[in-house]
Amino acid sequence: MDLFSTTTDMQQEAEAVAKIIRVVVPQRLFKVLDYKVYSLCVPEKYSWADVPLGMKSTKKVSALIVDVDPDDAYTKVKEATLREDVPALNSHMAEFLLWAASYTLAPAGDVLRSILVKASIPSRPSPEQVLSLTGKMPERLTPKREAVLKSLDTRALSMQSLLEISGAGRGVVKALIEQGSLAYIDKVDMPYVFSKHADIQLNEDQAKAAESIYAAANKKEFQPFLLDGVTGSGKTEVYFDVLEKLLESRSGQVLLLLPEIALTPQWLSRFEARFGFVPAVWHSSESEGSKSKTWWDVLTGKARVVVGARSALFLPYQDLDLIVVDEEHDSAYKQEDMFRYHGRDMSVVLAKKMSCPVVLASATPSMESWYNAEQGRYITLPLKSRYGAATLPDVELIDVAASPPKGPRHYISERLVDALGETLQQGKQSIIYLNRRGHAPMCLCRDCGVKTECPSCSTTLTVHGGHLRCHHCSYTMSYPNRCGKCGSERVLPYGPGTRQLMEELEEYFPNARIAVADSDELTTVRKMAELIERMRAGEIDILVGTQMVAKGHDFPDVTLVGVVDTMLGNTQGDFRATEKAFQLLYQVSGRAGRGKDKGRVLIQTLDKNSQALKALVTGDRDAFYKSEIKHRKQWNDPPFSRLTALFFSGAFEGEVQYQARIIAEKMQKTAPEGYAVLGPSPMGLVRIKNRFRYMILIKSPTPSHEFVQKTLLTCKLPSAVRLDIDVDPLSLL
Repeated sequence: MDLFSTTTDMQQEAEAVAKIIRVVVPQRLFKVLDYKVYSLCVPEKYSWADVPLGMKSTKKVSALIVDVDPDDAYTKVKEATLREDVPALNSHMAEFLLWAASYTLAPAGDVLRSILVKASIPSRPSPEQVLSLTGKMPERLTPKREAVLKSLDTRALSMQSLLEISGAGRGVVKALIEQGSLAYIDKVDMPYVFSKHADIQLNEDQAKAAESIYAAANKKEFQPFLLDGVTGSGKTEVYFDVLEKLLESRSGQVLLLLPEIALTPQWLSRFEARFGFVPAVWHSSESEGSKSKTWWDVLTGKARVVVGARSALFLPYQDLDLIVVDEEHDSAYKQEDMFRYHGRDMSVVLAKKMSCPVVLASATPSMESWYNAEQGRYITLPLKSRYGAATLPDVELIDVAASPPKGPRHYISERLVDALGETLQQGKQSIIYLNRRGHAPMCLCRDCGVKTECPSCSTTLTVHGGHLRCHHCSYTMSYPNRCGKCGSERVLPYGPGTRQLMEELEEYFPNARIAVADSDELTTVRKMAELIERMRAGEIDILVGTQMVAKGHDFPDVTLVGVVDTMLGNTQGDFRATEKAFQLLYQVSGRAGRGKDKGRVLIQTLDKNSQALKALVTGDRDAFYKSEIKHRKQWNDPPFSRLTALFFSGAFEGEVQYQARIIAEKMQKTAPEGYAVLGPSPMGLVRIKNRFRYMILIKSPTPSHEFVQKTLLTCKLPSAVRLDIDVDPLSLL
């Protein structure tokens, strides 16, 4: 027994006094909570604690300390435990989280959940076990064994990674372990290895852009850049060049945001080939163990580069040197549940808090970013031509009325069929784009005209082979033999879907290799990676796809892109609908002609006079933007006003509508000058999952936070009606 140590501990316990900490917990609470801790010193602001929550609960939850009161007068509050094993959150990062809650009118606890793993500080992961060469050769060297040894020639890999890279089976690897040729070791921190052999020569525009971004990053200077380059202009190589310089000259972190998980496989392969290491990855499909490791690597500064979806914004960064938002216009950056935020806009604020540049990269910038650049708030870095010898494709409109499909249940015009045949004869690849998965968008009775609808949502069911499915609640039913209203047996699919187009193409080209890329087919990241490899290896002649094929992919042998349904006229009350349609068409058009051969794009339409389609044909993108911004100004839509949406939902439509009307009437009576309070009105899909949805829309010259908060403080909704607030909403459907 160490008597001296025991005496010292007793003295320290006697000297420790209660101190009050104010914390945010990962619950839907707008207020901070008070706890006491016994400590010899004042706890650090933005450090962590475990706190009991609830009257009877003994379970503790993770909490962020946002304020400290050294006064020990309030000792009746519950006791918390300081997490001295977890480094404090960077003060700029903590301020960003609290600002995000305030701006989005969300509970601070909802925002805190975004920075944790399953609402808790994750356990510190044990060192990862990886396989490494021992230097001992196997008794017999087969081709499979040789592939395994070659894969480990300059690195150590996990079992799963080794199997994927080598193509060998688990039995082959186990045999090499038993013979002593391979051994498990703890993965150690390896220095970043740059692939200097990848000598990329930037053109003049790229070099100027990279120089401007690096100068701001090196000076730790906040500056928003709009990297505005045509499809295939080499935007990625610009920020890769900056990243390489930052990794060599600075010690901070870099965040690279991608809009969708689907872009990750090809992008990560490209990253590893360029830099020689795999960055930390963060998105919803990552395992809890992988997320825990990334969380700790970011908090401790070990992760120099993070690649992720929008939620990667809220990792506990220590020091950011650069933020890149790739395809910044993409709607996938908008979070539509929990607390509602836009990843692009939040990136700009985080960069300002961290004093670093933010790069918004796109061939089709959002109207907001384009207008900010026009007004001088962002610095535009233009890339006006494709990289290397590649040129922009020719775009042609096909008047479906003049060149119709050959008959009923056919959707591809004769002109497009001929172009596909020519491309096949040339040994090149084609992409057919349609933004509808499944066999058909609806099931229709040809006698009474009734559509088969979802029993829980105000939408039709989509045909998927022998069954129908709702894309909102996943309700599924067998394909009906008879109409539920009139009893007719003439219940048929109506309209094109990706599977329907594939079947039509197989009819025209029975020997062609045709594949589908949609969320029904590509259910995992691995399946997406496999499809990309098949395309790049020339194993697919025609790829039929949805938005998944519209952006981010580089297939050098694709020389033809066909668009089956433009849907430009279907705005459904969404003032952004034309902008979104134009961006998608521009992006999917950009998949053609990225190699040495000239590309072409054929767009089927019934509206050849559309301003958006004319801009695609002439290549004058900015003409469309100027026309669109003129309309926005005329109707006082963003960016000339600010929107705040109040979404009401509940099981009983009358009650939801009534409660929304009470608040709307109060707002309309008290609204400041220049404010317009619209509604309540049913949302585009008034019922989803048996909950009815109504909306109040506030249009104001400046953010309406104070007005909204002041009104809601005087209103009390019944528990049966839920209210969600969306500041700067992207979709009102």
